[in-house]
Amino acid sequence: MITPETSTSSHYLWGVARPHQIDDAELTEFIRAQSEKTFEEDKVMLAAQQRSLGETGGSTFPVPLKTDAGPIQARRLMEQLIEQEQALLSRAPAPAGTKPDTVS
Repeated sequence: MITPETSTSSHYLWGVARPHQIDDAELTEFIRAQSEKTFEEDKVMLAAQQRSLGETGGSTFPVPLKTDAGPIQARRLMEQLIEQEQALLSRAPAPAGTKPDTVS
């Protein structure tokens, strides 16, 4: 699971579970090491993508593929929800007991 931390960094959380040979410590270590190796490879690729996006300032999906349809729709929906939330917050009354900002 990738969880954003900042606009240019994320936490990459992962785990492995298995219903067989759970008492086999050697197998556990092998699976852990292989999983770590895979995610370290991903880390190199993700860092290169982030550098590229930072340099070009380009779209997250510069050439959309059919498989990008879901993520693109999700990103558009999130942008709409954020805009709606910001609009509501800008119209919200000041909390009780506070003074609204005034301009002199």
